[in-house]
Amino acid sequence: MNEQEDAWTRVQRLMRDLEALLLVIKDAAVPVLTSGEPDQAWRARRFLRLADRLLEDMHALHFATEDPDGS
Repeated sequence: MNEQEDAWTRVQRLMRDLEALLLVIKDAAVPVLTSGEPDQAWRARRFLRLADRLLEDMHALHFATEDPDGS
């Protein structure tokens, strides 16, 4: 494996780690929606929307890198 492949492998591993962390944080943020202060609930909702968009984009990127020609 060359240096560029090693770098890409590291990026993919970090993306998997980030996905796992986002899912854990999302689970932790859900109770704040009902039991937190209004400002905390607003921030939690904003984060959940951001996390959902990020996860959606990461999944699209993952599938594009696995099968770049769409076949």
